[in-house]
Amino acid sequence: MLSVKEAESIILELVKPLDSQRDTESVKLEEATSRILAQPIASKLNFPYWDNSAMDGYAVKFVDVQVCSATHPVLLEIIEEIPAGVQPKKVIESKQAARIFTGAMMPNGADTIVIQENTKREAIAFPFFLLQVHQKHLSASKESFIKREILYSNQELLLMPQKLQF
Repeated sequence: MLSVKEAESIILELVKPLDSQRDTESVKLEEATSRILAQPIASKLNFPYWDNSAMDGYAVKFVDVQVCSATHPVLLEIIEEIPAGVQPKKVIESKQAARIFTGAMMPNGADTIVIQENTKREAIAFPFFLLQVHQKHLSASKESFIKREILYSNQELLLMPQKLQF
């Protein structure tokens, strides 16, 4: 039978530190589950690139809707519809709104999204009927991460849910 000291000596003789050049490999992201990162992963960009809507609704100026309620709705003119992936063409002025969809770029002049459930559309204008909080339902530019920010550190184990965050 080996002593603890002899066993430890044999183990330490057989175990060698990993060589960062020899003992690493590049694999596709789909194949990286349950692997350990050899080096940190940093963002190559700011994300999101721009302010965007977190909900379907209407992009507005907060000052236009800050005092509206069910008994005192505010009527705004709808000047544009902005689906995700389309750059807004118009600037939101006072008493105007743009129909906007989740993920769409905020138009200049707007600073708040009023979700569609808090409105009632009537032709080209609509009343807001619930009090809104400034910048509610807005995903700000660079809110998720910024360029060169470390997203995953070296020696981190990659698990399935993490794959989806890239």
